Amino acid sequence: MKLLCPFLVLFLGTVTVCHADVSFSPAGSAPLRFAAVKIEPAAREVKQSAPNVTISVETGAAQSYRIERDGAKVRVIGGDAAGAMDGGLDIAEAVRIGSLAELKSGEHRPHIEFRGIKFNIPLDVRTPRYSDNASAARANIPEMWSREFWGDFLDEMARHRFNVLSLWNFNPFPSIVKVPEFPDVALNEVLHAKPEHFDEKFSCRGGGMFKPAMLDGAEVVKRLSIDEKIACWGEVMQMAKDRGVGVYWFT
Repeated sequence: MKLLCPFLVLFLGTVTVCHADVSFSPAGSAPLRFAAVKIEPAAREVKQSAPNVTISVETGAAQSYRIERDGAKVRVIGGDAAGAMDGGLDIAEAVRIGSLAELKSGEHRPHIEFRGIKFNIPLDVRTPRYSDNASAARANIPEMWSREFWGDFLDEMARHRFNVLSLWNFNPFPSIVKVPEFPDVALNEVLHAKPEHFDEKFSCRGGGMFKPAMLDGAEVVKRLSIDEKIACWGEVMQMAKDRGVGVYWFT
């Protein structure tokens, strides 16, 4: 794969920042590419020339990386793709804050292996999380089906070195999959209830988040078939994988 870009080269798992076309081989090194494409914008942001950086992977400890300095050249060698990505993001951040010259050679490895976020996800009035009895959940239901939201959110997770995302919902499956044996369970469209259905009569223990009366006057906020919902979540999962983030559903 070749991209016309004046700064990056990725070849056989190695990313070099230079004034040249971009070559990717193999094309599937998404975590390395994610880190590499953050370096040039960081240099542009602070009006500096892009540094001479290579990012590569050698077999080693998971999530580890080392930085090697040789004059103006900087090498990042990851023990795996996740480590190489984190090292590349270190370079991008050093460029952004003007501290690349002070960045020293050394070995790096996270103190905590799994660094996660617990995310209570309001998918639909019919598939609520345990704290959906509020206007905030109602307002955020459309955002849970926005690819732009998930792209920005996962970018920030990677930048801040989070690698686990847990999504919490009572029973998300009617909103995200379809099962041949139960064709009438899968839900089309995305609904939220009218504001007047939210009052102080909900349990504070997480039960009863859905009441049949909430379907009275329920509004369609996204017109999506179940197949479109499945495709949406396939894209979200791929975006997470490309940024080294593992996704877990909790029910």
